[in-house]
Amino acid sequence: MRIEIGTFLHPRFDAIESFASGDASEIDRATVSRHLQNCLRCQDRLRDMRALRAAALDVHIPPMSPDLRERVLGRARSGRTGIIPVATESARPSPRRLQHIAVTLVAATIIGLIVLTPSRGLEAGPTAGTLSLTQKVPSPAPVIAVRYASASALGGSDRVLLKVATYVARKPYPPVEREFTLTRNGNGEFSGDVTLPEGTVFAQYTVTSVDGKHVDDNDARGWEAAVKDSASRPLFDGLWIQRILNGRDNWERAAAAASAMLEYYPDNPTGHRYAMYDARELVGAAKTDSIVRLNRPRIEALHRKFANAPLDATTMWEFAMVASDVRDTAMVTYWRQRMMREYPRDGGTIQQRVFAASEKRMPKADRLREFEHIWEETGGQGIQLLAEAFDLAVSTNDSATIARWGDRLASFGGGYEGTVSYEYATLPAFRARGAEMLRQSLRKLPPIPATDWRSALRNPSGRPVGQWQLGALGKALLDDGRVAAARDTLRRAAALGWDARTLRALGDAELAGGDTTAALLAYAWVVADRRTTALRADTVRAKLGAAAQSAKWEEAVADGRATLADQTMKSAIRRPFDANGSIADVSGARRTFSDVIGKRISIVAFVSRDCAPSRADLASLNAVAEKFALRNVPVVALVQETPTAEMVASLASLGFKGTVGFDDRAEASRRMRQSGTPHYFVVEDGNVIRFTARRAEDLPMLVAALEGRR
Repeated sequence: MRIEIGTFLHPRFDAIESFASGDASEIDRATVSRHLQNCLRCQDRLRDMRALRAAALDVHIPPMSPDLRERVLGRARSGRTGIIPVATESARPSPRRLQHIAVTLVAATIIGLIVLTPSRGLEAGPTAGTLSLTQKVPSPAPVIAVRYASASALGGSDRVLLKVATYVARKPYPPVEREFTLTRNGNGEFSGDVTLPEGTVFAQYTVTSVDGKHVDDNDARGWEAAVKDSASRPLFDGLWIQRILNGRDNWERAAAAASAMLEYYPDNPTGHRYAMYDARELVGAAKTDSIVRLNRPRIEALHRKFANAPLDATTMWEFAMVASDVRDTAMVTYWRQRMMREYPRDGGTIQQRVFAASEKRMPKADRLREFEHIWEETGGQGIQLLAEAFDLAVSTNDSATIARWGDRLASFGGGYEGTVSYEYATLPAFRARGAEMLRQSLRKLPPIPATDWRSALRNPSGRPVGQWQLGALGKALLDDGRVAAARDTLRRAAALGWDARTLRALGDAELAGGDTTAALLAYAWVVADRRTTALRADTVRAKLGAAAQSAKWEEAVADGRATLADQTMKSAIRRPFDANGSIADVSGARRTFSDVIGKRISIVAFVSRDCAPSRADLASLNAVAEKFALRNVPVVALVQETPTAEMVASLASLGFKGTVGFDDRAEASRRMRQSGTPHYFVVEDGNVIRFTARRAEDLPMLVAALEGRR
């Protein structure tokens, strides 16, 4: 069943991320595009994603040294854990890969710490020590007094290294990395004064041994702090950076940064905007009106206070956004007009003009004419204008308009030529041009040889570089009736890495070429993926008809599942943890964690009703729990709250009706090194973590891989 995303049902983060990178399917792209026409919140999120994705292209990550690689592999072969704490020794992703992972990288809690796992069987870190940070000198060149009570694995030396990733105002990526030495003092602690680079507003900290063999990253939580001013307030831009960096993987920490903005800087509209956003995410669309009513008087008072004050363009943009959030059209108009007078060419002004044109609900042709005026008046600036106009142009089916805005967007650079080529390849009038753009992109990559895709997937050789281009090109060729070329192209794409969407397109091409056997193999491997929905599985079976009821079909599905399980196990870890910590049930009775999950394969889910992504995932987690209940795979949802029946009822009202445990002493959280919510662990033998995941829908695939190995 396809669900249309309306004005008040926001796309998931990964759906907007795929839209921003040009990797969304045709249906998903159309759905998200329709939603963006009416939703300023998601337009704002898309704008941030595109900016971060463009910034990621400038990242340079030097290659890993041979000595380092050999040390890691040697530790893996010996069965020991290991971690590499320096970013200068990691492999450099391709520019296209950077486009895909830009937002994920920006949101990582410890940017300055990059873990390398050649066998994907290494996991890091001793038990966390205690790091205390006391700022002695305020900005612009802050001095931090650091004291560290060591973790066990770091206590045998007189020195440890402090890795610091520093950030300057409004630049969340990349950080500047520094390394400092802490020496043991008379109290047995490590200490030292650290002078951060001038202009630092925020920093993240990690402690390592001098030889780099051991890392204390605070049990995967990391240490981080905004720089303080002379009044001991965390700098506003430091809190802003903290909000951005934690925006995906640690919602609670991001929300805390927004709350601190509001507490320390009540006159800044940004804190109000973030706080309102977080409140809406938590209470849901049905209660949005109450959030608006609560906040409108505050925003009106703030508007009256600063309406005639000299302000920079960013602050004016924030006022326009928060005015829109409280639905005060007069206030929105005031700030937009002021921005046009004082900062006519600023990117935020252009974006507000784009929003204004979209809000008028004028016919598409009139809106595009308005976009053209903006383009001419601002000298062709503003990625929001280009992206919005191109999306609108595509919906008009006017070839001249599509070409004009598409070529402008492609010329912008920053990876947007990929977005244009993908869209062109789906449009009959532009298919040839889109195919040629995709070929040009592929010519910049190493040659991709033809090979049997099933053999390649059983023995993957690396990242699927070029897969999305080949997949888009193959579908364009198929739509153009060039079946033989499409089959060859999609076979090459399928061989680059497991991707159900590519395999589905390959099955279509093989079927169009009259090779039912080859189509059956591709479709069977789509169905073999545990993440494939029942509706999608039924669709591909229907294409094959009676062939999907044969023994050959069942054999092919089993082969695909075995292959995917094997590939999944290559990404497994083996991290023992102390399962003797206690958790409580709803009555307050305490049991050890090992007693709760036993020696079976089990799923431990850290969730929170105060975390919007976690709340959104609870229904999916409940479906997983119901599915695994028949297979004796327990699913335990842990919350870090005091045991109450109200808490269990609250989770049930949000979709999860399974087993709830109360990690009120954070014993399970610390031992398992949980970071942010939702965070899922697949556990084996009662005390060994084999997988960690952020999405409930990935859990069936991970569990199946473990079950298939037994």
